Amino acid sequence: MKNRYTFSGHESFPCKSLWLKKGYDFVANKNDFNSPDAVITLGVGKNMVASIRFWLKAFGVTNTDVLTELGNYLFDESKGKDKYLEDIATLWLLHFNLVFSEEATLYKMFFCGIQKERTNFEREQVLTYVKLRMVEAGKMTNVRTQTYVLPEKDKSKADDLEQKINEILSGDNNIDVCTLLAILNKKLNK
Repeated sequence: MKNRYTFSGHESFPCKSLWLKKGYDFVANKNDFNSPDAVITLGVGKNMVASIRFWLKAFGVTNTDVLTELGNYLFDESKGKDKYLEDIATLWLLHFNLVFSEEATLYKMFFCGIQKERTNFEREQVLTYVKLRMVEAGKMTNVRTQTYVLPEKDKSKADDLEQKINEILSGDNNIDVCTLLAILNKKLNK
């Protein structure tokens, strides 16, 4: 079975503290995320509606807009065990679901990948790690490391890194990730 990679759906919003409960109640009351009234019922903007829907699925509270056993166990109005996420064990359970749900690929890559290799890292190293994994999986051939606007002083460094990665990849598309990392490490530490 091929891996499915998902990096979007959250509309750039992190999961807010009460969104899972709010989303659970929304689904439990038989509301529809595609309805124009969803914005009013949830009391958030259109993009936040999509984000709540994404996070419910990513944390395993819903599956295709149907409440899961976990969702009911945690958030049910009368029988829910931790409706407002006050128990640290609930947070760990949700964290586990997020990492292994395959609805939010970055979390699995980060917690099961980069943290195995290093305990200290910078944002650029995480971006490079993810990009390299995507190249390795054949999901990306032209690597773009500059995904956000950087301050002027950092732009040349990001452009240089991007250029070096693309130069390496353009010569041999079958290069393995370990070799690529070693080459990049040498070039960046010059």
